[in-house]
Amino acid sequence: MLPRSRRVSKEYFKTYEGSGKSVSDVYFSLRISPILGISQSKVSVIVSKKVAKSAVLRNTIRRRIYSLFETINLKTGTVCFVYPKKEAIGVKSTELLVSLKTLVSRVTS
Repeated sequence: MLPRSRRVSKEYFKTYEGSGKSVSDVYFSLRISPILGISQSKVSVIVSKKVAKSAVLRNTIRRRIYSLFETINLKTGTVCFVYPKKEAIGVKSTELLVSLKTLVSRVTS
């Protein structure tokens, strides 16, 4: 799980949630926008009730994705919002990691 310092606070969420570049694939929708004056990147995972009705399942998905971002290097000074889709529920972590890496590379290139 990512440390709290690498996760998006409410302050940044309200400011940057609707801005930036977005891409999507079968498992995720991803939005990345630059932040001025920050030395590290921040990540937020938003799992809606449409994806999983149970809070336990939503939190499990959220924790899995946060743990995947420990291995993904984002540009410093960026904020990344991840919206998982229903198709991401039963998929292996390795496949999700490949999907996230390709999405991040598509946005940052």
